[in-house]
This record gives sequence, structure tokens and C-alpha cells, in this order.
Amino acid sequence: MIRFPVPESVDYSHAASWLTAALLLFASCASHAAQAPLTTQAAEERVLALTNELRAQNALPPLQAESRLDDTARSFAGYLASTGKLEHDADGATPAERVKKRGYNYCIVAENLAYEYSSGGYTADGLARNFLEGWSQSPTHRANMLEPEITQVGIGVARSAKGGEYYAVQVFGRPMTQMVKFRVTNRTSATVRYDYRKRTIALAPKQARNHESCVAGELRVDTAAQDAVARPKDGGRYAIVEVAQGVYRVTEE
Repeated sequence: MIRFPVPESVDYSHAASWLTAALLLFASCASHAAQAPLTTQAAEERVLALTNELRAQNALPPLQAESRLDDTARSFAGYLASTGKLEHDADGATPAERVKKRGYNYCIVAENLAYEYSSGGYTADGLARNFLEGWSQSPTHRANMLEPEITQVGIGVARSAKGGEYYAVQVFGRPMTQMVKFRVTNRTSATVRYDYRKRTIALAPKQARNHESCVAGELRVDTAAQDAVARPKDGGRYAIVEVAQGVYRVTEE
């Protein structure tokens, strides 16, 4: 509480100006409190929430926070804030090398960087929204946030002690433990070719093949009469069957 001393002898003709000065001082103190440095952890939490809101708007599942990715993002954000650099290899390493150093065995890794500055300061929500707006307006950064195959994320926000700029890092990942594994069996009496992730595979009659992939991709059988496509799920079993002379289809068993 701020106390304003009252003189023993008061000239009431100046009472209005005294009150005005007191109110102005109070408003100044309230404004200063509003602009007090925000906690970077609160900003990180808002970035995560807003990223998942964006994914929900695009019918995608939310990303889960991952401690090793968080450590990677916070460490790199701190480095950017201390050096003033904004490059994915600013510390001489790649995003993949940084997460691997912290024991994250990845299938997929991607990274978004950003920085914001305002002489007026930020709230945690305002700073996070500025970061998300900038990333959303960039096709490559937006694509990272809306990549269907990523499942985890780490977020770091750091403030430059020298200039007051805020730096943000998003590290997206899908771990090796979430590899997509499935089986394809040729149930026909002919050798059938199918495409999976830009590879063409010939499967003899009654033959089966197991697949492991970091992303699902499309399983496609091309024939002169029909284009049959399936998107494999982890643990799925699929069969190639003949639905007409020389016409094949992929079905889930």
C-alpha cells in the first residue's frame, strides 16, 4: 500500500490538485506492475495451449509436452537470447543433433524459431499469441505446427538480458517408439506391385511383407482399371485381393 502523508496545515484550495497527483501516482504504479517482467514458463504454457488450439481447428490431435524436447527448446532459446542469433544452427548443431544429445531417439524432428520485442512489455498470453501469429503466417512454420505425424513438442521462451527481446523455440517430434508397424499379404494368385512411400514393391502370390515406418504414408495398388489406396495404421494387417480380372484392392484384415 502507498501512503500519502497529510500536512498538519492543509490549504483546501489545493485539495483537488493533491488528489489528482495521488491518483496519477497510483495509476503509474499500477501501470508499472502490469508491465513487470512476465514468467517465461507461463508464456511457454500458453504457446503449447495455442498450438493445440490451432491443431484442433484443423481436426488434428493435440501435441503432448515431452521433457527432453522441453529441455532442448529451453536451452536453445536461452542461447539465442544470449547471442542475439536467430538461426537453426546458431550453436553449431542441427535440431536433430540437439534432441539426440538429450537422449531423444526420434523418427521425426522439426523446429520453429521466433523473437518478439515491445518497449511496452507483454503479458504471457500476449507474447504467446504474437509468436503463434507469426508462425501461422509463415507456410513452413505453420506446416510444422500442423504436421499430422508429429505427436510431441517441447517449447522454450527466453528473454535477452541485454535488449529485452523474447526468443521462442518449438521443437516437434515423433519418437522411434511410435513407429508405424504393419503387414501386407498378397491374397491373389498373381504377383502384385504396390507403392509405399515412393517405393514399388513386388509381392508374390500368398507372400507377406512387414513394414516399419516413422510415418504412415499411403499404401497404393495401381492397376489399369482401379487405383486402390489405404493409409496403414500401427499394428494393422492388410490384404491385396482381386475384385475383378486384373483389378486389385487393399483391404484391412
